[in-house]
Amino acid sequence: MTCADVAKIQEGGHISKASIYVNAFGANLPKRRASGRPVFKAMMSFGVGEETSNAADGLLVYGSHDSKLQADFERLIGADPVYGSTSEFRAVQDAYLEGDEGARIGDGSSEFLEMLAAQRRRLYFTLPDGEAGYSRWSMTAFRFAGDYLGIIESFKAKRSVSEAVRGRIVKGLNRVMTGLLLENVDRIFIASSGGFTQSRVSALCDHEVSSRRQGGIGMAIKLNEDAGRPFLDVSLAPGLGNSISFDLTPIRLEFLSRVAEGALPASFSSECHEDLLAFKAKLLRKAELVRKAGLAADEDEIDAEASVLTLNFIDIEPGGRGFTRPVAVKAPT
Repeated sequence: MTCADVAKIQEGGHISKASIYVNAFGANLPKRRASGRPVFKAMMSFGVGEETSNAADGLLVYGSHDSKLQADFERLIGADPVYGSTSEFRAVQDAYLEGDEGARIGDGSSEFLEMLAAQRRRLYFTLPDGEAGYSRWSMTAFRFAGDYLGIIESFKAKRSVSEAVRGRIVKGLNRVMTGLLLENVDRIFIASSGGFTQSRVSALCDHEVSSRRQGGIGMAIKLNEDAGRPFLDVSLAPGLGNSISFDLTPIRLEFLSRVAEGALPASFSSECHEDLLAFKAKLLRKAELVRKAGLAADEDEIDAEASVLTLNFIDIEPGGRGFTRPVAVKAPT
């Protein structure tokens, strides 16, 4: 706005158009101008205003009329008469809820939807920390960003990473690497499809490790001090050189968490999916090296005339928990 616009806005009762919560995302600027500035480009990438949750929208749309939500509405929205429950917002809201059909379809709803986006942005900034019913991060494109920050805070406070977060990461890893809806959070299956690289399902387990580092084997979540970011370190055998690391960026954690919650791997981010498949390929190569090193140590004990190959297939119990089922195959002589 210009200085000349201020008086007009005040006189018209449209003070909410100068909302600091909206301006923080550059929504008061033309999109081209806002996207050309790094700070607004970064802020807009969170999708605040466009992204939402059923709980947040239920509160904003029906909160003033629903007896179960009225207390929350007054506490979180009604308490702010300048940018929250303004007379203008209530009037447009009533027209949307109680007006004719034209107020809810097509261009008739555009004014209310624009105000709703502004209210989401305000709510994102003003929600109290630890608000039980309404998650701040659920109104963004990064629904699990709170978990990502929690991992970093855990390292700073020298605490263990939350078991719920660790379990979600492991479940996502298993589902990407096998293509199966596994529920396991205690182990990681490093699986292949027996040479069929284009197969979406990999039911042949080449190697499995614990989801927690024990005796130098298993997965550990560590912090890269220089980058300030966490990473996964999966060790397949004790000793240096037997582990593969994977940088855990916010988008990669989001990808793994959404896959763990039921999203299809390729439906959220094909780039993240490719990154995880590349990580899996590295683990498979490392597993092969570890296996060859183990065979070399026991070479004298191998019976050449009884060439038996054991394949470990992944089966799933009714509850979704995976387990390996060994199948012995005698090689032709």
